[in-house]
Amino acid sequence: MNGILAIGAAGMRTAMAELQGSAGRVARMASARPSAAGVDLGAEAVQQLEARDAFIASAKVVKTADAMLGTLLDTLA
Repeated sequence: MNGILAIGAAGMRTAMAELQGSAGRVARMASARPSAAGVDLGAEAVQQLEARDAFIASAKVVKTADAMLGTLLDTLA
């Protein structure tokens, strides 16, 4: 069961890192720094949506593992 929780948590961390990276690129572009040239807002929006969906899916893995563990404990009690 710990393996499932670890997978879900790792997915959530990865999605958060992707969201933070994308937000940073958009913020740099918005502040009009020359180093942000070439940032494609459309691609960043798609990446943020994909990261959001990955986070939601990983959270569902954690929630399901928690429910399974709860059911197992109820059965053993």
